[in-house]
Amino acid sequence: DALIPKPEESSDEDSMPSTDQPPGLKIKTIEQINEDDAPKNNRPETILESLIKRPATQPKLELAEEPMDWKPPDKFTLY
Repeated sequence: DALIPKPEESSDEDSMPSTDQPPGLKIKTIEQINEDDAPKNNRPETILESLIKRPATQPKLELAEEPMDWKPPDKFTLY
């Protein structure tokens, strides 16, 4: 019975709900950190910067539609 603290003896930290953050601790998301580090000038984004931010994609190749059973001729005739 002596090992279990009674409610009136508990400290202020124990009585705080666990969902509240300690007053000195502020958790930031990556976006918030990046906003703080971003330069404050309002210049337009360069092409390089926009390419870096965009996810990499494969180039879309436009192939001429050929029949699936197409084969090259056996012999080429030159005139």
